[in-house]
Amino acid sequence: MPFQRQLKLAARLLGYGVIAFCLWYLGNALADHYQSLIEFKWGVTVWSTLLLTSVVYAASFLFLALSWAVLLFGKMPSPRQALQVFSVYGRSSIGKYLPSNVLHFVGRQVLGKALGESQIRLGLASFVEIGFSLLSVILLTSAVFSHPDNTINLINPAQSQLLLCFTILLLGMACAFPYIWPKFANRNLGRLSRFCDQVSTVPFATAFALNFLFFLAVGLVAAFTSTILSDSDLKLFYIAAVYLMSWLIGYVVPGASGGLGVREAIIVAQLSPELGEATALAFAIFMRLQTTLADGIVFAMAFSVPERYRKI
Repeated sequence: MPFQRQLKLAARLLGYGVIAFCLWYLGNALADHYQSLIEFKWGVTVWSTLLLTSVVYAASFLFLALSWAVLLFGKMPSPRQALQVFSVYGRSSIGKYLPSNVLHFVGRQVLGKALGESQIRLGLASFVEIGFSLLSVILLTSAVFSHPDNTINLINPAQSQLLLCFTILLLGMACAFPYIWPKFANRNLGRLSRFCDQVSTVPFATAFALNFLFFLAVGLVAAFTSTILSDSDLKLFYIAAVYLMSWLIGYVVPGASGGLGVREAIIVAQLSPELGEATALAFAIFMRLQTTLADGIVFAMAFSVPERYRKI
């Protein structure tokens, strides 16, 4: 068996193992606190909050779609292009809930043909978006976990300093990439040079800023949600950072469709010491309902874009 196939198989098995462990952990937590969840203060306020935050979460997807559009077109899109991109981005986004956790990217490649861009350009936009998403989450979480006022011992001071240095290094590499890459690629021939021409026209700073705004909004939504579900005096920025960290881990685990199970397990494990396991579990369930409803809203809005605006 070729090495690449072995590596892919190992990653898949590792992902399945992580998912199985997370589901087992959540199953035990649900069994222990089933009655507490039934008696939780679900009411008009909580369900109204679910609807409100889902709408805000869905609206924040516009930042992600615009970021992808900037990477795709090399500039801020026109209103018509923005509608076209949102239609492609929103309709394909539901694919992340299907097995493998990558079908939303496949959907963009297929639906993106209507935008008149090459498959290379579509793939490049999605590839850079992945890197920007990881960088945005790392920046936000490291800023919280390494802050001197953070009294939650999620990581020790030495680890937090290392994380901060690593984040600064990543940010520096991201800033230098547009300048270093063309010089490297211009020395090569054929497809690499054409690829370089496409990359050199992309305003990475604008695309990254839009991507960063999405995750900042998501973190703030999570923090606001926690104030409705819990009376704890736990710092809101810490809750936002824990949620973003759970998003990151759920994003990179192979096969975790929409991070299902993985994100919830991380939230419960990290917030239980401060909120109590029952409340942390309620928060994790609420956030899953919120993101799923938001994805449904985005999906419906994407399909509501008139047919005449979906193609160039």
